[in-house]
Amino acid sequence: MWNVIIAIAGMIVLLILFELLNLPEWIGQKLRGGNNRQELLDRLRALESRVRDLEKNSMEK
Repeated sequence: MWNVIIAIAGMIVLLILFELLNLPEWIGQKLRGGNNRQELLDRLRALESRVRDLEKNSMEK
């Protein structure tokens, strides 16, 4: 029982340290299992660009 509590507390401490120290993005990505922030921003910019193009094309017609 105590082993489980100590393991969970250790993981929480590690996550807090990673956030406070602002470690490289790949460490956070690996721990969270998600996409990194830069990749998401790039996708968002691409989508915004496509929406602007579609709006521009629909205005011209």
